[in-house]
Amino acid sequence: MPAGVLPPVSHHFEDLAQQEESEKLGMWAFLVTEVMFFGALFTAYTVYRNLYPEAFMLASSHLDWKLGGLNTLVLIVSSLTMALAIRGAQTANRKVMLVNLVLTMIFGAAFLVVKYFEYSHKWHTNLIPGPSFDVAQFGEYGPQARIFFSIYFAMTGLHAFHMIVGLILAPPGVTA
Repeated sequence: MPAGVLPPVSHHFEDLAQQEESEKLGMWAFLVTEVMFFGALFTAYTVYRNLYPEAFMLASSHLDWKLGGLNTLVLIVSSLTMALAIRGAQTANRKVMLVNLVLTMIFGAAFLVVKYFEYSHKWHTNLIPGPSFDVAQFGEYGPQARIFFSIYFAMTGLHAFHMIVGLILAPPGVTA
């Protein structure tokens, strides 16, 4: 927006200050729910990891550290591009904002592609929790390995769901 021009106030707000305060409160509420979601999953992982360390060590050896490392790099870079997009919006630099939002979306899609290959491999080796989960490949640790993979899929699946929602709800100006 040009300098000196205020954004429009939505009809259900009295003024711009009330609208901005509501936006901040909404963002904080969203962040708190995210901390609660992922905090519960990390707590479950920590508790079960301490209860069954051998089983979790064995089960985690079935993860591909190269794909996990690639996805970690993708997520770190996408965090940077999102921060740069926000900075572009704050400084009214539309080009910087749009370029970085598109880059963030590309990295989000790359995350999902890597997850597809990881999940596909787990599917073909019967490591998806459920009736077809192959407990035999973990010997005496089979039931606890199933717990590991249940938490793994809950955590990574929830994150993948966030990525999908983010890509679907991308700002209209970015996808047009």
